[in-house]
Amino acid sequence: MTSPSLVVSDTSPVSALVVMGWLDWLRRRWPVVHVPEMVWQELRRRSSPADWEVLEDACCQGWLRVVPVVDLSMLPPAAADLHAGECEALALAKELQAEWLLMDEREGRLVAQEMGIKVTGTVGIVLWAKAEGLIPSVRDALNGLRRQAGFFLKSELIDEAARQAGEELADGNSPTPANPARPQQ
Repeated sequence: MTSPSLVVSDTSPVSALVVMGWLDWLRRRWPVVHVPEMVWQELRRRSSPADWEVLEDACCQGWLRVVPVVDLSMLPPAAADLHAGECEALALAKELQAEWLLMDEREGRLVAQEMGIKVTGTVGIVLWAKAEGLIPSVRDALNGLRRQAGFFLKSELIDEAARQAGEELADGNSPTPANPARPQQ
């Protein structure tokens, strides 16, 4: 079990996990997950009634917390092209001095790194779930995300994640023994 740390999430990881029925993984990994108000609004617009009920329940339980952002002015100029939810997630992560930001969008992840914020995303959470024994296959989980949640993942990224998890490659070969797989964040 990993030690608790402060985490902020953007829309995409929470949305993907709730669609797949995996939202509880966040609570298992972090005792509290913070989302800015704009992310909460985006989740409301994107969610089915059943998924929204799960999200509201997580808020009522207190482990998913909606937090207002105080100051967007701390964002670097590179954030100007990001969506509002991404900007608020970045600003909230900085304000709360979060250890982790959950974000999938490449441009937002680059800005987070520029700001000195550690980033992981849905794929990193799936890798963690495999390491914790919550799923048998990273490859199957990520392919399920593509099919069921409409989650965009390149086949190369799925292959790389499966390799990191020590799973057989798509061509049936095993990962190179000299390079043991371990989950990457």
